[in-house]
Amino acid sequence: MTLIEKLKKIEDYVLQHSQYRFYFAKSPFGMALRMQYYYYPEDISEATKDLGTHFLTQAGYDDFYTPLAELMNKANITPPSPVEMVEGGNWRFLAIKFRFFSPLNPALKKYYDTEYVTFMCIPCQDHEGKDDMALLYTSPTTGNLFKEMGNSQLLEPNCEADQAYLQLLEEAVDFMCEKLDIDAPEAIAIPEALNEFVALLNIQDNEAFQKRYQQIQEAPEKCLLDLVEQGYAEEGDKPELVFLRYRFLLQPMLDSFDTDWRIDNEELSEYLSNVTSKRFKLPKKALEPYEIVERLEKKSDYTLLNIETEQDSYSLFVCQQKDKKRILQLARILDFAIVPF
Repeated sequence: MTLIEKLKKIEDYVLQHSQYRFYFAKSPFGMALRMQYYYYPEDISEATKDLGTHFLTQAGYDDFYTPLAELMNKANITPPSPVEMVEGGNWRFLAIKFRFFSPLNPALKKYYDTEYVTFMCIPCQDHEGKDDMALLYTSPTTGNLFKEMGNSQLLEPNCEADQAYLQLLEEAVDFMCEKLDIDAPEAIAIPEALNEFVALLNIQDNEAFQKRYQQIQEAPEKCLLDLVEQGYAEEGDKPELVFLRYRFLLQPMLDSFDTDWRIDNEELSEYLSNVTSKRFKLPKKALEPYEIVERLEKKSDYTLLNIETEQDSYSLFVCQQKDKKRILQLARILDFAIVPF
């Protein structure tokens, strides 16, 4: 796949799983890598922790429209009119951020041993009307989104200096594709994939799991009625397959830990201790999910994965670290909305 094709695959993954932020503590560059898929300006409040106006002023802007217009003009994309933004329009782009050793930027080489770069990838169409991505970068950067938008430069494949940054972006995208198991679909029969999935997660009742899987495929309305009786759905709801796979199949069979976005660390500690048969205690202070995963992986052979609930909540379950990649591959084959942190 080309770099653009890989980026489109990542965008498809983001939209399919409704997961818009990613944090990888270990990357090929020796330091953390972050990626965020923005709906701009809707996501500004969350991305800036409600300090959007402060960072906007810090970057020298008076409104949210101008940095977007500047960014799109640099990408040779016609920006929307200010009225479209006022009327609630949003525009999408990917931001990929990381530090790397041996700076490429001449202004940094003499004084620093690392460089912090942000890549902006904007979905667009080429002159033939085919899906494309405009690629820009900002370096050095302080992490202020609006400054990054205003200071960004278009990556030119024919420019020698830009080729080095393109190579960095390619490495980062390849790394993310590997971590998210974005690759060509594997030729494996569904029954075989189900058996392997059940074995890797030590699901006790293989027959019941496969039966529920088939019920969802063949009679989703009946599955939804069962959930209505249990109080997990309401009469008149549509039998959405993602929801059925979560609530009718994966959650009960994997005995996952369901929680809203405010994770109760004490309850999760008890759950992890029971599942791993090893005492595990999280601090009282609030942690991001990836921080919890890091602590679990450091202290055990286990890790956490999340079943997409399509709500502002998590459905967490434990698996062996060595099996994580294969479980995610099988989940994609089986159309299970299971995602890593």
